[in-house]
Amino acid sequence: MNEFQKKELEVFQEVEKVLTRHGLRYFAIGGTCIGAIRHHGFIPWDDDIDIAMPRKDYEAFRTAYYKELPSYYRKLDWETSPNIDILFTKIFDSRTTFVEKTYEKFPDCYTGVFIDIMPIDGLPEDEEARNTLVDRCAKWNLLNYILKRRTDKVNSFNRLCKESVKNLITFCVSLLPDGKSRYIKKIERSLAPYDFDSSSKVYFTWRGKKSSYEVVFDQTAFASAIDVPFEHTTMRVPVDYDAYLTADFGDYMCLPPEEKRQGGHETCFCDLNKPVSYYAERKKRGEI
Repeated sequence: MNEFQKKELEVFQEVEKVLTRHGLRYFAIGGTCIGAIRHHGFIPWDDDIDIAMPRKDYEAFRTAYYKELPSYYRKLDWETSPNIDILFTKIFDSRTTFVEKTYEKFPDCYTGVFIDIMPIDGLPEDEEARNTLVDRCAKWNLLNYILKRRTDKVNSFNRLCKESVKNLITFCVSLLPDGKSRYIKKIERSLAPYDFDSSSKVYFTWRGKKSSYEVVFDQTAFASAIDVPFEHTTMRVPVDYDAYLTADFGDYMCLPPEEKRQGGHETCFCDLNKPVSYYAERKKRGEI
């Protein structure tokens, strides 16, 4: 476990205290779940912690209980940052800096060392209705991404025209009710009728641009959680983690080729000793 991962684990442990205090459910997913099962800790080259929560638990934490965290832990989501395009929440240590390259132009999206907290939603029982809803959410997710982004530099006249039209459309949409959160709210309203606990299929909402095959899983895999060793502590994983990980990754116990053993975030600033505000203010002043 490197120094960056130690900081991430500190953030996770503070979040877990709040979740446990209020009886909120969570599951390690993605590389964090693989790391817990295959390495009993971080995948050595991993650079984040991912947990997912049933929507009701997720919203309770995101809107209220996160405020119980120490004051230097902050939340980043569509309510706190107008330019963020993600469909989940980041909790970060504001005493540090970790800025992804994709958000370099947007100081309001800067974070410190963070963990990702994602919602899991229920879905309709009817397969056709389920696929229609997932496809609709994928389109709204794409529109949300377009709405939140601006292209500052173009290298051709045709590109300039396309970007100008896109920027005009997104500006007009931003003036409508719900503004920049328009498509996120459409997704959430469409999924609201389907309860996680009473659904046979569940949806990884934040992967909305993927196909149904990549985002829909059997609810039974997430019916409860079990604790497994993770570094010097424990991590909760789906009770049927094998079914989930096999559906999501195939042979998850097999190490990837060496050339693919790298973190998933391309960074432009990473500093464990300076607060994120230092870099955000410098960016606003045009110094970096």
